[in-house]
Amino acid sequence: MTIDIKEKINNLISFLKGKKIIVSTHILADVDGVVSALAFKTFLTEHLKQQEVDIRIPKCTKPTKQVLSEINSMFKQNIKNSYLIGTNPELVIITDTNNVDKIAFEELEIDRESIKNNVIFIDHHSKSDLKEKSLDEFNIILDEYTSSTEIILEFYRIFNLYINEYFSYLFSAGILTDTGNLRHANNDTFERFIFLLQKGVDFQTLKDIVNVEMELPKKIANIKGAQRSELIRYEKWLLCKTHISNYESSVASSLEHLGFDIVLVISTSKKNDSYRITARANHNVIREKEIDIGHLFSSLSEGEFLSGGGHSGAATISGKGNLDDTLTKIMDYFKKKLIKN
Repeated sequence: MTIDIKEKINNLISFLKGKKIIVSTHILADVDGVVSALAFKTFLTEHLKQQEVDIRIPKCTKPTKQVLSEINSMFKQNIKNSYLIGTNPELVIITDTNNVDKIAFEELEIDRESIKNNVIFIDHHSKSDLKEKSLDEFNIILDEYTSSTEIILEFYRIFNLYINEYFSYLFSAGILTDTGNLRHANNDTFERFIFLLQKGVDFQTLKDIVNVEMELPKKIANIKGAQRSELIRYEKWLLCKTHISNYESSVASSLEHLGFDIVLVISTSKKNDSYRITARANHNVIREKEIDIGHLFSSLSEGEFLSGGGHSGAATISGKGNLDDTLTKIMDYFKKKLIKN
């Protein structure tokens, strides 16, 4: 795997030479998105030297701002967007998503129509139905990693780049937050996390930084999600469907912690007939029944109006039109998987 990644990176670097590049992440950026974008920008700067590489971070969630502010204060650092290139880059590299619709083009002051065919993705989610495929050969999408931060960390390790204490904390925070305090970690995740601890990261300090107090609106959304939940039982497995208009990921995670094996959180928009389904599955049902929500949502995304993907235990699908038809396909999948023949 390491040899394949190194070859992929070398091909990417060769392709990027001499081009004006913007590195960014997805809309409403989380810690993993910001850290992976920032670290990859620094990685490129090391390899491309004097070449123009901008970093542009879109609006972040409130917890993300708090975590990054704490780490920046510790090391007297600051993450600043740069606009040397202006609005006409030749390439945009996006971390932590592989969906062009999740790029904040206007917010980042990038003209979508002129650049949409020149986007490269570095991501850890199952590959969705990429609408712009002209640079597909340069995408680095590795769904065996539990965070995009880990992918970029691997780049640093493969090329023996120095990781200072500031970046050690950033990398650690990206991993810890995106794995739910390591609840969704695998053996490789723990190896990478231990590597960072050995770089001088104090685990208790890190925990205090990332475990920010939950916002009141998010608490209310979690409670409403539980109140509106529908319990569906397939033999010993408990599945939940609920409807909420925001904080879908938080609601899904809280319901999984409550005891559901599989959670579907449905959010709809009355304005444009669109919807989003956020799903979670615990390790027991994944292991025993070979559930893979990311693969399911990715396979459903072959339709013109659907886009989805993720991991075996956490995924999202969005679309327009017939929500009931999509839900029927999802529920049929779970019935076949969970009920003994």
